[in-house]
This record gives sequence, structure tokens and C-alpha cells, in this order.
Amino acid sequence: MTTLGLASSFKLSIPEARRRAQLADVEASIPRALEHGAMYFGDVEINQAGEAGTALLRRLASQGEGATMTEAALASGAPEGIEVVVQRLARRQLVEVTADGLRFQNELIRRWFARPAPGASGRAG
Repeated sequence: MTTLGLASSFKLSIPEARRRAQLADVEASIPRALEHGAMYFGDVEINQAGEAGTALLRRLASQGEGATMTEAALASGAPEGIEVVVQRLARRQLVEVTADGLRFQNELIRRWFARPAPGASGRAG
């Protein structure tokens, strides 16, 4: 049997409903994607967002999927110069500015920043 014939028979043996990813399939793949993409996400965190940007992104991420926050709400308790940080994050397409405020452009990036910060748990006080 040729490779094409094998591929055709394989396709036919899969039920139509399973040829498409379902929400549960996508949700189940997220932890693995975060684990395998740790080098990429770490680069985003350290080299693209920076310390102030990471703090802002963690705060925004904690609001949940699809959430927006105004710059004023994000600036509350943040160091001066948040406008520059927001501009950098928007330029790097980590967040987008909407009529309602800022939100993540990519849910997987949001999930990375929603994770507990390294060393945040298990510390002796």
C-alpha cells in the first residue's frame, strides 16, 4: 500500500467528530504546551516584558480569560512610568489596547503569566 493509500484509509477510519479538536482537547493540551514552551515564555517574560512588564502582566492575567483592565487600574500601586511599560507590551503584541482597557492578545501567554511566580509557593516565612 502506498503512503497516500495508507493516509486515506487512516482518515476514513476516524469518525468525523474527532477530526476536529474540541474545547476539552485544547484545554488538556495547555499544561503540556506551557511546559514545552517554557524557554519561549521565559524569554517573553525576561527579555520582552521585563520586571515592570511582568508585574503588570501577572496582575492582568489574574483577572481571568478575556478580562480587560484600564491603565488606571493597572497603575494602582505600580511604579511611575506605567505608560512606557504599556506601550512596550503593546508594541510587542503581548497586550492590546481596547475601548475597555488592556487585554492579552493571546490566551496561552495569559496562562503563562497566570501561573504562580517561581518561588512564590513553598517558601518558609
